[in-house]
Amino acid sequence: MIGWGRGSAQNASGFSAMARDGDGRGRDLVDMRVHKEGNPGRPIIGGNGCPTEIISQFVDYHMKDLVSQLPSYVQDDMDFLRKIHDINKTGPLPPDTLLCTMDVSALYTNIPHEEGTDACRIALEEGRDPGTKPSPSFICTLIQLILTLNFFTFHDNTYLQTHGTAMGTCMAPTYANIFMGAIERRLLGSFPDKPLVWLRYIDDIFLIWTHGRAKLEAFIQHANTFHPTIKFTSNISLHPRSIP
Repeated sequence: MIGWGRGSAQNASGFSAMARDGDGRGRDLVDMRVHKEGNPGRPIIGGNGCPTEIISQFVDYHMKDLVSQLPSYVQDDMDFLRKIHDINKTGPLPPDTLLCTMDVSALYTNIPHEEGTDACRIALEEGRDPGTKPSPSFICTLIQLILTLNFFTFHDNTYLQTHGTAMGTCMAPTYANIFMGAIERRLLGSFPDKPLVWLRYIDDIFLIWTHGRAKLEAFIQHANTFHPTIKFTSNISLHPRSIP
């Protein structure tokens, strides 16, 4: 049994409330990406009825507020438009400004378990009152259970996902957001030239660049060698200050 928080007694009732009976497994579903070239399918492991369904909801509840604290945070399309409107109010951009979009390739399935959990632990330690319960270590233990007990069925066969997180579990967007927050902080700090603006909605990035096309292409190349599993596709505006 795992302790609920720092110095607390073991809380069996808490675990009982989060436990599920039976051996429910996720189902492999496919989301067709009709807006992308070749209309690729994106696998989604449905989490309804799975043993980790409730603890995933619990983890998401205790971490989701940390996402809005990220400097790059975009809540939705209307929030993005508001941020662009605020940028426009600051005055005209330099004549050679380039707009760029970047997309993380298969983000959810490419987050290493240890790195993702460590990013959540750091975010919890930095973003919450030290006396808040449950403790970061407790939440991270639950995260490890969610990541490592991810069984699912496909064509009547049972599989275990051993890398990344399933998209269908409740905590997945929050977990991915916090991980990417840690990645982008290190990435942006490792390159001499910085974007004027860097906004991100989970795996979709919008940036405004004022250092010329050559340096932007060098930055994108650097981003694609920065991490062994996190890779980016990108589109750069053909003309300064135009939408890519």
